[in-house]
Amino acid sequence: MGLPPLLLLNQCTSDVHAVTAERSSFHEDTITAIGLINDGMSHSGKSASNIEVTNDMMIHRTRSAHTKYKAFLEEQKKEQELKAQKKKAADST
Repeated sequence: MGLPPLLLLNQCTSDVHAVTAERSSFHEDTITAIGLINDGMSHSGKSASNIEVTNDMMIHRTRSAHTKYKAFLEEQKKEQELKAQKKKAADST
């Protein structure tokens, strides 16, 4: 299941203020990502406005996210079909 979000955040950053009241409902992966980004920013000495984001980077990330989302939807569909088959089998017995 994993560690609670605040413990994950404490592992990757010393700035526990990254979890604000508005962010408390975020998934633990999101909170971990916030901590990793904060760490990276503090180690690089750059601010968010000084990071170069190219069009190619955006296209790659978007495609990657879309591919993962499609796989997630496909997995959900398979699970629903399996549940429907099990329910149908249980109803017919």
